[in-house]
Amino acid sequence: MSSGLSGDWPATNAQLKTPYPCRDGFTWLRHKENAQSGQIDIMVLEGKHSLGNMVDLLRKKNLFKPGLPDRQCQQRVRDHLSHLQEGCSRSLANGQEPHHLLLKEVSGKWRFSLDGEFRQKPIDSSRRKIVAPFLPSVSNKIIPNLSDVKRTPAASTMKYTTIRNLEETSYRSAPAATGYASFLKRIFKGNRTKWWADLDGEVWQGRSGQRYLQDTLEKELRDVPDYRNSATQLFFFSDNVKSSIDGRYGDLGVEVKYNRIKFSKELIDGAIHRGFVWVVGNPQRINQDSLEAVSLYVVRNGSEALTREEVDIYIPVLKAVAKMGILVLFIDGKTGETWKVAGKAEAQAPIPAWFSYHQPKKWDLELELITSDMRYALDALKSFKSVSDHRGLSILKCIPGFTKRFGTFREIALDSGCKAAVMEYGNEWRVIELGLILRSMGYDAAIVKYKQEEHKNRDKKRPLDLAGRGVEKRIQTVMKERFNVLLDWEIKL
Repeated sequence: MSSGLSGDWPATNAQLKTPYPCRDGFTWLRHKENAQSGQIDIMVLEGKHSLGNMVDLLRKKNLFKPGLPDRQCQQRVRDHLSHLQEGCSRSLANGQEPHHLLLKEVSGKWRFSLDGEFRQKPIDSSRRKIVAPFLPSVSNKIIPNLSDVKRTPAASTMKYTTIRNLEETSYRSAPAATGYASFLKRIFKGNRTKWWADLDGEVWQGRSGQRYLQDTLEKELRDVPDYRNSATQLFFFSDNVKSSIDGRYGDLGVEVKYNRIKFSKELIDGAIHRGFVWVVGNPQRINQDSLEAVSLYVVRNGSEALTREEVDIYIPVLKAVAKMGILVLFIDGKTGETWKVAGKAEAQAPIPAWFSYHQPKKWDLELELITSDMRYALDALKSFKSVSDHRGLSILKCIPGFTKRFGTFREIALDSGCKAAVMEYGNEWRVIELGLILRSMGYDAAIVKYKQEEHKNRDKKRPLDLAGRGVEKRIQTVMKERFNVLLDWEIKL
């Protein structure tokens, strides 16, 4: 069982109104989805299960040891129901803070009862080192320490505002300024902890005493309870809640990564494409003139720096997406030093040595500037039915830093004097980065095809299904119109 946090009450209230209980294998209360505690969270949220019914369903899922008596199984469920409220003796003895939620039993069925104003008790500071009551964001003031918390209005005065954006309803209590500049100020200048330091991984793996980026950042942002509990689904070839961006600061999409700086793998594994889907695809249909997304990329110790050739390709890609409000912030996991490509009206800081020993030949290749000849080149490529049709007119090339298995593409010289590239890849998300990389390598037009049989996950080696919100079509259109890249997922959009 996890310890309770001060944001559990509003998080559960949001779940009752717009259920999306599991993400990345955990419930909104940080219990493992496929464990007893996580399944009990879900059943209480559904509000249609009695104590005996919960035991039966847990048995069917093989979550009790074979032969365990019903009496002990029922006690285990009761213990967790107590943990969700004021705590059970077992969890309290282990130093686990209860969740301080309210439950009620109606006709023998257990459910959450959180009607009315916010009433959650503050976490007991005698049992946890760094704690604070949940507080409304009544101004842009950053609360740096607990002495300032005591002078802030009581949590019981918190009111929730319902904001309807087309088909989606979100429940937010984010600060008034929610752009990436405000967010970076909050987590670096107004931070309480060094959430980026001494990490053991990105996502919690169930090992006690270790630090994981998603968990440390969530604890740092405990004064923003909807950071991990707002609607964050991306609806990109999936309506599964696991297909989501990591967090949300108002309307700012937040993705976190703890990886090496490896051009052929880690750098194309979500740092750009998750934010791209959030901003361009607008999956939550947020009624706003412009959206923003930020990826916090904490660099693992011992990571190799990028080569000169990789820098010349990758930096213009970062610049191209930054112009669209999609920022990637790199953080040295050892020193906490940060670096990013400069935004509008910002001076460009040189690339630090932990990222690369080289500066790019050109920071901005203006990949969004497309000529009529380049449009013609893309139209000419589209006339070919398959990649094999290009073989007599092309030569094989490989993206620098990639292996031939994953980085091979065909370079095609067209009559107009333009150069084009055609590539196949086994990941429906990464084709976004690969299209931009090919353009940054100097190709006037590019087609990147999703090849399902090459997907690394066995269960993904099948045709894609649309999520039904038009996200995929919007991304395809922007990639084509803005960057002269055609993304082909072999499905009618």
